[in-house]
Amino acid sequence: MQLEKLEATLAEMTQDDKVDETTVIAQIDKVEQMRAEANKRRTVMIYRMNKVLKPEQRAKVRALYERPQPGKHDGSR
Repeated sequence: MQLEKLEATLAEMTQDDKVDETTVIAQIDKVEQMRAEANKRRTVMIYRMNKVLKPEQRAKVRALYERPQPGKHDGSR
């Protein structure tokens, strides 16, 4: 995935004391722009799905998203 590659490059840059700040900031901008685009696409996809699904189907999809996923941290302790 392109975003993962950009993030890996940024992680490497932040550990390299020879990389100048302007270059790191430019990489941050690339990463954040890619994240924003991915979030926008996801939101549009959900919007389009909701337009064609019946209310019962929407409830089933919502339940799937809200279901706990093994191995995924939910933020609670």
